[in-house]
Amino acid sequence: MRAGLPPKCKYSTGHDISQEMFGAIACFDHQKNILTTTDLRPNYYPMEPIYAPDAEDSHKGWVLTVIFDGERNCSEVWIFDASNLDAEPICQLALPKVVPMDFHGTRSQE
Repeated sequence: MRAGLPPKCKYSTGHDISQEMFGAIACFDHQKNILTTTDLRPNYYPMEPIYAPDAEDSHKGWVLTVIFDGERNCSEVWIFDASNLDAEPICQLALPKVVPMDFHGTRSQE
């Protein structure tokens, strides 16, 4: 994103109102007025997604999020291709400990 220009897309977590926790990642494209979501597997809960732009190509980027797996009681970092958010993640990285669910990037100090 160039300085002074609004972002093309905004990323957030989302969920079905019948669920207590977020179970999807959403992208709203302001230029095309399109909402794209990726519904995760049952009992998988994302934290706030972060967009990471490609330093060499401003049209490419990735969406990173920490996922809590409620089935196995563990956390992973999932990386999605930002241009294909509704596809499977391109990378899943196991974390050594459970990362507590948070809001707007707050983290405990351990």
